[in-house]
Amino acid sequence: MRRRLVLGAVGSLGGWSLSGCLDSAAEADGTSSSNTSIDESEDGSENDPENGTDQQTYEQCHFVSVNYTSLPEPIKPEVRAALDDGQYESDELRFDEAVDPDRSYIIDDGTPYEPTVTTDGESRRLELQEADVVRQPEPAKIAVENRAERNHEVRIELTDGDETLVDETLRLDPDEDREIEATDAFGSYELVAETLTGHRETDRFGFSVGDSAFDGSVTVSEDGIFVTQEIADQAPCWS
Repeated sequence: MRRRLVLGAVGSLGGWSLSGCLDSAAEADGTSSSNTSIDESEDGSENDPENGTDQQTYEQCHFVSVNYTSLPEPIKPEVRAALDDGQYESDELRFDEAVDPDRSYIIDDGTPYEPTVTTDGESRRLELQEADVVRQPEPAKIAVENRAERNHEVRIELTDGDETLVDETLRLDPDEDREIEATDAFGSYELVAETLTGHRETDRFGFSVGDSAFDGSVTVSEDGIFVTQEIADQAPCWS
């Protein structure tokens, strides 16, 4: 028996904020204490024309995969310089205001880069190192549940087309739950779940690992075996 992906609109994923917020340094009436006007630019940023400084601040985006094109405009030159030269150094680095360097990858033209931010005195340095794949901090999980009235042996196989990443057989008592680690690598996989006891049933499912994908679930019941995975409808950062 097959169940399709469950689509859900959610506001957070794994405890992390899914959307970036903008905090203005200007007063509510749009003026500073010296009555200097602060104008709002087309992208929603606020700028002080007298001092020539960008007053916009950003809530840090905690997506694992962050596309270069989605970055706020003031952050893009820092990232471009680090991509072109291997690093970017400044005493006014703003990259980690917007992006979590301990969690996120920057994606440029399909290639992932792992960021590092270091401090040397008053100077701060952004480095971007090319990575083979985007990896989330913890592996995705597959919960296996027996909701039948008898014991069941359940085989779980996860493949990426070329390699078998998971191949485990679990023996579950009625109402017993177990959990399997899948993989931390972003991508699309085939998840095969089958019962090896009683009337044998198999379900093949397209399993995903990514910012929008939750952990998967395999459930055995009197009606058979089925796989589900919830996919989040995310709000973008810095919208």
